[in-house]
Amino acid sequence: MIVAAIAACGSHEDRREKAGSAQPETRHSIDVTTSDRAYAIRGVEPAWPRGELQVGYRADTKAAPVVAEIKCRAGGYNLVYPAVGSGSAGTRQTAVFRPAPFDAFDEPCEVAFYAGIGGTQIAAACVKAGTISDGVCPQGSFPAPPRQSRNDVELAKASLELRESTAVFTSLWTVAVPLEADRHFVGQVRCTDEQGTLVGEAPAAFLSLERMPAGTSVYGPLVIPLERTPAPTARCQLRILSRPARPPLDELTHGTYCATPSGILVGPCG
Repeated sequence: MIVAAIAACGSHEDRREKAGSAQPETRHSIDVTTSDRAYAIRGVEPAWPRGELQVGYRADTKAAPVVAEIKCRAGGYNLVYPAVGSGSAGTRQTAVFRPAPFDAFDEPCEVAFYAGIGGTQIAAACVKAGTISDGVCPQGSFPAPPRQSRNDVELAKASLELRESTAVFTSLWTVAVPLEADRHFVGQVRCTDEQGTLVGEAPAAFLSLERMPAGTSVYGPLVIPLERTPAPTARCQLRILSRPARPPLDELTHGTYCATPSGILVGPCG
């Protein structure tokens, strides 16, 4: 929760001519409150090109670069579009939300600002009814989707591709139970075909699952390398594990799925 202190706060309106129209378009930007005096986040402004949401902003800081991540309601899920990279301090930056695997999304949308990728959240803004406001969205804006299994990490709209010595699981990944601090998710797969059994694993860092709160989802691929490409008839058991960042090491299972290129089912392969 954003609890403290202040960056310069304000709002700005700019009347511009909308392309192809004599009617002026009012654009609205704000400066957001931050919890760290080392950061000032200014000129936060939403736009909606090509069916996506873009939020532009400028971060003034001598500390870690600021990245922004957007969460919107889509298909009954609280879908997060992961932050990727950032510009240098003082330059205009843009956070993007695309609703894949859905065709559209609903408001409200919440923008979380972090001190670097994987860093501490330092500010937030809420986009609703075409306008943006300082702070998190109202309580109850993002109810958790119904549980579909007993797994801590649930898959939906999932598919498996076996190609180029990899098993690629593309899915809507929902964190039903949040991960404990200082642990990291790992995907581990065991594929069996007529030639034998292949085992591989890969971290799930790209999906940002380990820092997502309960009830949020992200869509994307988990690519797990293998010694060879399994046959199209292979059955692949996916286990979603977590391990601590430092000793003593242990291993917890957060979900098990049985997959073939034709479908993915909850539970271990028989």
